[in-house]
Amino acid sequence: MKAIILSALIFLIILASLGLFFMYWFLSKQPENVVNNYLKSSYEVLVSYDEYGNIIFEPNEPYNLAILFYPENLIVAESYAPLCHRLAEEGYKVVLIKPLFNIALFSNFKAFKKLENETEINNWVVIGHGSGGGFGSYLIKKFPQKILGVVFLASYPYFDISEYNVSSLVIYGNCNAPRKIGQKLRNFCKT
Repeated sequence: MKAIILSALIFLIILASLGLFFMYWFLSKQPENVVNNYLKSSYEVLVSYDEYGNIIFEPNEPYNLAILFYPENLIVAESYAPLCHRLAEEGYKVVLIKPLFNIALFSNFKAFKKLENETEINNWVVIGHGSGGGFGSYLIKKFPQKILGVVFLASYPYFDISEYNVSSLVIYGNCNAPRKIGQKLRNFCKT
């Protein structure tokens, strides 16, 4: 009797795992081919990858403000390359985080710790789309001395951020234009 119950339990676990795998496989949003153009360096922007697989968009003359960009769940990080490239053209170094399994919860704090030690840029803004924005709000809690602000793209914080000395911006609908975001980011810079 115990063997039958154990076998049934193992079967259900395998079945649930396969179901989750196929759900992940079919629901993940793949980028369009045009995105590949933004994953290449240009005259204004150097595109590279760090040891964690995150994509770095670095302008020729960066501001003393960099961006950590967290994608929405189940959307491949490269899908955000056009937006990140345009922000880099505006003068912001952008680090596009590539979460494990395209789940924002699995984003890599080691990547932020590496960037935290960078001496050229001391001020960071987190931009997060959907659940990536919620995860970005946790970075405020973990690294309050480095994060000047957070931009929520069709998102909201997962906790009350009013007790922290950060600016916040919520963008939704048809206001997701890179130029408008770039203009708003200048307000985060310390004078």
